[in-house]
Amino acid sequence: MTGYEVLLWVHVLLFVYWLGADIGVFISARSLINENLPVPGRAIAAKILFTIDMAPRTSHVMMLPIGFSLAAAAGISPITGVWLVLVWVVGLAWLALTWYIRIRTGTVTGRTAERFDVWFRAVLVVVLIVTGLVSLIADAPFSENWLALKIGLFGIIVASGAGIRLTLKPFGPAFAQLMSDGPSPEVNDTLRSAMRRSYPFVFTIWTLVALLALLGIAKP
Repeated sequence: MTGYEVLLWVHVLLFVYWLGADIGVFISARSLINENLPVPGRAIAAKILFTIDMAPRTSHVMMLPIGFSLAAAAGISPITGVWLVLVWVVGLAWLALTWYIRIRTGTVTGRTAERFDVWFRAVLVVVLIVTGLVSLIADAPFSENWLALKIGLFGIIVASGAGIRLTLKPFGPAFAQLMSDGPSPEVNDTLRSAMRRSYPFVFTIWTLVALLALLGIAKP
């Protein structure tokens, strides 16, 4: 296999683990708000969810360096050489931050890292969407419209992920209360309401990930 074929294979695997594992996370999350499950069962479902969730999180982050590497190898990206190395450095640093947040969840350093991650994602959303729009209008810096569209849509995906985090903000404290004090109508309502508010963002991500795959194949 050539280097390009290896990158393409990894790119396909990232789509599989991103969308496939994310559906597993969604199913596990449904168990967390199932009032018919005992508290220990809901605690086990939470552990399964957090473990599976690292697959789509990892795939999501690695899409950027792998995608830009594929575009550079195909000769359709101005991001080459040192700039491509920089993309990889930033991508791997973001991946390390993502795993650090998971490992240090609930700690002071973990919360600090999570705040930094929020700001980084906000900047990334603006950069990706603006780059995509400018490229579609001016044919630069990316002249292929399908690639420019993928870049812009990826920015929307990152923004949707932030939307999920925002809508699920009440979920963590409520679930902690469930674990410590047991179920109550108020806690169950909070869990269910937070989860349902996140659904539009979840479905947006699924739709756009599928669209990214289609654009990469069809290259319209």
